[in-house]
Amino acid sequence: MPSLPLRALKRMAAGLAVSMVFGVLAVTAPQNTWTQTASAVTATGGSGLYKGNINWFEWAADKDVAIKNGAYTNEFKVGSQTVRVTCTASNITGSIKSYKPGGWRGDALDNLYNVGGDGMKNTMVIGLANSIDRSTVSLNVSCHAALIENGRSTNIPLQGLVIADAESSSNRWEEPNREYIEVVTATAPTWRIIETSRSSSCGTGVEAILSDLGKTLRLRADGSECSSSSSSGDGPMAISFMEGVTSADVEFKGGGTSAVALGVVLSTDYGDAPQSYGAAGALYTPSWNGGVLPAPTRPDRTTTTNVFGWSFTNATLDTSKTYSVLGSTITAEGSSLFSPNADADSDDALTGVTVPAIDPTAETYTLTGVKCTAATGGYPVAGWIDWNLNGVFDEAEKSAEAACPIVSAPTTTVNLTWAVPADANVKSPADSSFMRLRVGGTADKGMLAATGMTTTGEVEDYKISRLVPQLKVEKSSNFADGATWVNDRTVRYTVKVTNMKGSAFPNSHPAVVSDDLSLLSDYVDSIQLVAPTDGSTLTIDPSGKTIRWSGQLSPGTSKTFHYDVTFKDPQVPANAPGDKKLINIAWASVLADKKPGDTCLQAGLGSTMCSDVTFGMPFITAAKALGAGWPRILGRHILPNIMSPIIVKASLDMGFAVLTVASLGFVGIGVKAPTPEWGTLLSVARADTPDYWWTAVFPGCAIFLAVLAFNLLGDGLRDVMDPKARR
Repeated sequence: MPSLPLRALKRMAAGLAVSMVFGVLAVTAPQNTWTQTASAVTATGGSGLYKGNINWFEWAADKDVAIKNGAYTNEFKVGSQTVRVTCTASNITGSIKSYKPGGWRGDALDNLYNVGGDGMKNTMVIGLANSIDRSTVSLNVSCHAALIENGRSTNIPLQGLVIADAESSSNRWEEPNREYIEVVTATAPTWRIIETSRSSSCGTGVEAILSDLGKTLRLRADGSECSSSSSSGDGPMAISFMEGVTSADVEFKGGGTSAVALGVVLSTDYGDAPQSYGAAGALYTPSWNGGVLPAPTRPDRTTTTNVFGWSFTNATLDTSKTYSVLGSTITAEGSSLFSPNADADSDDALTGVTVPAIDPTAETYTLTGVKCTAATGGYPVAGWIDWNLNGVFDEAEKSAEAACPIVSAPTTTVNLTWAVPADANVKSPADSSFMRLRVGGTADKGMLAATGMTTTGEVEDYKISRLVPQLKVEKSSNFADGATWVNDRTVRYTVKVTNMKGSAFPNSHPAVVSDDLSLLSDYVDSIQLVAPTDGSTLTIDPSGKTIRWSGQLSPGTSKTFHYDVTFKDPQVPANAPGDKKLINIAWASVLADKKPGDTCLQAGLGSTMCSDVTFGMPFITAAKALGAGWPRILGRHILPNIMSPIIVKASLDMGFAVLTVASLGFVGIGVKAPTPEWGTLLSVARADTPDYWWTAVFPGCAIFLAVLAFNLLGDGLRDVMDPKARR
């Protein structure tokens, strides 16, 4: 075989080198990079102290799913907004799978935090576990959060990562098989232990070992796991919080299986008004006290702390040092706390404040003394009141925004003022409504909304009292029952309106009274309004059937309006509506509705806000009042109206006469034989009844049918001839 030229050898060597480089890159590059989205998980069960503060990161929909390099996203919605937490897993070594705390009898994390119950009932897939027993696995985790709305992303600052032993640790294996969880960060965070758990009868603790000037934390048990001494034992385990750092290399090793759970501190406060008012929440950054692990001061030193030791105290949240905040404290919730009376949360922005009842007829409403503090200036605070009682906080129901005072200000209260919207409901008898208060961050200035999430702040909901407007309506006239017409058949009606509540009816929401003349209109020739001189208005609709008065009315004061009605000449049909009763009704139409023609009783209105005037005149007086002569009165009014009682009386008397004659004949003092008479026949038939029953039955039936016939005849004639029955 001929030798290859030197140049060819160099080219082959270069090609081989390039191939090796690409091969190495192919081997070392992350494989199976992907993005997976799941719902964010906040625990609903367990004895953990921070269920509303920790968002545990869920890696898969179920356990035993292989975890690969890539971005994993958890998110939840509040109104139209989405809170999204993304954790990127990279540099995975070994085989890692998803894990569900509670899958092994010795697990303790599920006792503190779970959904659905502890043990196998827990549905939170928040753990990462080594797929192969006794193997060591590692990965880098980096997390961040954002608030997404209409495609716009706003960064949510994270305090740090929560790292917990999702299984339980044991040192019953000798090195190198001893179980541990190790976290390495690029910069040293503040390491805190926020919770621990183990069976009450178990004495095994957890050692927290810090090295590399506090950049590396290793958690391991100082003895056998609690389940080794008791079948019902669980733990020990610890939950650590690396404050100030959101990225770390995590390594864990199991004597069998070992698992770690990760979460972020994403404290959320929610409103608690009824669900129709929508979800409103605020993310906030709480302050932590205590639970700090002492870090070594030299690179070659380590510090070891038994977090179950008597001298160590876990970290606690200090809710009084959270800004911006309404009141002085804030509590975290895992989800919206919808409640019928807005009393599911502990609210303190109005502690010691007398909240005035809202007045739907007022022009403005001011709430003074709302407690609010902020770390810096420019944090907005606003409120919403359901003025129209539609179960929603409308944009027009928002107060003017105020600036939340800084924490060092002499006064840490603000006053909120509302312009009462034009559609405020003044007719409802409801004595309460709902109010929402919220404070946001500087980015929310001028844009605070009643629903949705803010990246800082707090939400408080309240059920507040509502003034029920009250108008007293009194109506009278200068005409009395049975009177004759004066001044050309003209009657003056007077309506008095009194404000019975503690606040005024202003120009923007005036008192309104309507006068229904529909039961009077068939008799009316003309109506003349008397123009008010007090600035109020008095109008009549084109049909002439409704008069409307409106005007300002201060508390406890009254106003009066008048109008004159001239009635028609005698050409009024006898069957006209109104039954000769001249009726009209005045009511507070600003507060209630009424159908035309309904009386106060028919409309279900009380005697306070509704009043009617009825001229219950006799028929003769009514006709005389309308100018009719005696022939017309006799023929058209008296005779038709007296025929009915006469006919009834006559028919009853005929039946009574039949009974009287029959009774006299029966006792032997009536008609004598041989003249036939039903009573006499009954008397004679008494002796023969056992053998000849018909001699008594037929006369008795004749008496019964005769009396019944006269009564039915009278009823029929009355129905035909009675004028009232014909209408």
